[in-house]
Amino acid sequence: MLTMALFGAGLLTACGGDEEDRSPIEETEEGPLLGNAHGKLAVDIYNWLYSAYSYLSDRRTCSALLENYTQDTFEKIGSGKKSEDSWTNKPIEKIPPWDRVWFHSGGLSYWTTKGGWLRGCWNNVTFRGPRGTVKVSVSDPWSGSNSYSCEVKGVDGQPAPFRCIKNGSHLGRWGGNHLLATYCLVDSQLTENACNDK
Repeated sequence: MLTMALFGAGLLTACGGDEEDRSPIEETEEGPLLGNAHGKLAVDIYNWLYSAYSYLSDRRTCSALLENYTQDTFEKIGSGKKSEDSWTNKPIEKIPPWDRVWFHSGGLSYWTTKGGWLRGCWNNVTFRGPRGTVKVSVSDPWSGSNSYSCEVKGVDGQPAPFRCIKNGSHLGRWGGNHLLATYCLVDSQLTENACNDK
């Protein structure tokens, strides 16, 4: 940022003409106003460089939030990420049941990976409970659409007695360069609105 500011200042000085040929910077209520075309060109170039810098320096992030509204405790048994990614928030080792009395007292896991330069990101985390497993996967490629999923499996190939539901009540970001997928686990007999009802 400092380099760009100095570069912009250098352009203002090097835009040609004697000192008296260039209009001084005028002060307005909104701030300084460049008084010649050379100054406007320098500002345009600075803005273009800043936009290019912001685009090239942006790193994709892939995040997920999983809430546990069952009576089971789930333990992390595996995780994976893209080789260029780095964990900025790691998933917890155990997700206990959600405590309805003490809000945010356990009951959830949140994690994030940050992609490499000019790279997308992806990660997945698998948890196992006494009645089955749940696997959350998120992907934000450098180009193309984001993808996300939450899969559940029961013990010994049987259907899981719980479901994983996309939770629209949280601040999920399903598109764009910073994916955040939000899910909740509920027992199978509960409705699709079970996450929002908690």
